[in-house]
Parts: sequence; structure tokens; C-alpha cells
Amino acid sequence: RASIRPADGNEVVGAYISAIENKNGPTVISLSRKEQLPHFENSKPLNVLKGGYVIHDESKFDTILVASGSEVDLSVQAAVKLKELGICVCRVVSLPCLSFFDKQCPEYRRGVIRVGVPVISLEASSTLGWDKYSHYHIGIDTFGSCGQTEEASEKIWIHSSSSCLSDRKLFERY
Repeated sequence: RASIRPADGNEVVGAYISAIENKNGPTVISLSRKEQLPHFENSKPLNVLKGGYVIHDESKFDTILVASGSEVDLSVQAAVKLKELGICVCRVVSLPCLSFFDKQCPEYRRGVIRVGVPVISLEASSTLGWDKYSHYHIGIDTFGSCGQTEEASEKIWIHSSSSCLSDRKLFERY
């Protein structure tokens, strides 16, 4: 079984390859409603089969942001902004399929998500499942907010993300 949330067109191709080759069960491909997602330079269809990989890197980083789907773009934008503000330097990891990533050898997983570095997941819905790979989660774990995508994101997710990511105390904990 596989549940895949691609971040760009290359990852969509990889998701379809995975679905076609999967002979052991269903594959769910969850696509974003956003119409203008960028294509990332480090994105390649076969990276999806690894489950996770570095999509935005810095030679020296002190924080790792992990995300899937359209939140990868927001994570890259956040990484750029956090560096500009002097808060932290981030590596961004696209994790389109946690079950594929779980199957990778420990050396590969540790090369992507380094031990001893704080990891923050960004998710526009429930943070369920992210605790396996991240120390802190930004997402929506409540009910009752509704509206257009932009309005709901602005109200709940974007505000909590910016206030959390700009809180230097969060980064000093690790």
C-alpha cells in the first residue's frame, strides 16, 4: 500500500510510475488543488520511489523542514525567509510517501534527515504520522474552521507557521 502526496509535476510522474508498478495493493495519489505549483530543480520522478529526499539544501544547515505535496513549496519559501531573517538555515526535505521512506536503509534515511538536527513538519491538515520523523509539527489538528483555501490557510496555518518559525526558542531546544 502507498499513499503519495507529490509536490510538483516530476513527483506526479513518479507517483504514477509507483502506482503502475505496485502489484501488492492500492496506491493513493493525493494531488493539490493549487494550480501554480513550481517545478523544483532537485525533483526527479524516481525520487518518489525513495519516499523522501532533499529538495532544497544548504552546505551548513541547523534545521530541517519536512513536508509533502504543496507544503513543500511553502517549506522552501519559509527556508528562504528564515535565512533572510537570520533565524536559521534550513534543509528542506520532500517526503511524498512515508511508507516508501520507511523502507529505505537507515543510512539513507539518516543522510536525508540528520540525527541531532531539529526537524519541523509542515502540513496543511492533520499532523498525524509526522512524529516519526519530526520533533515539532505545524498543521491543523482541530475542527471548526472553514472558508476558501486562502482564507483558511491564512487564518490557521500560515499565522501559526510564521509565529512558530520565527520563535528562536524553538530552535534553541535542539
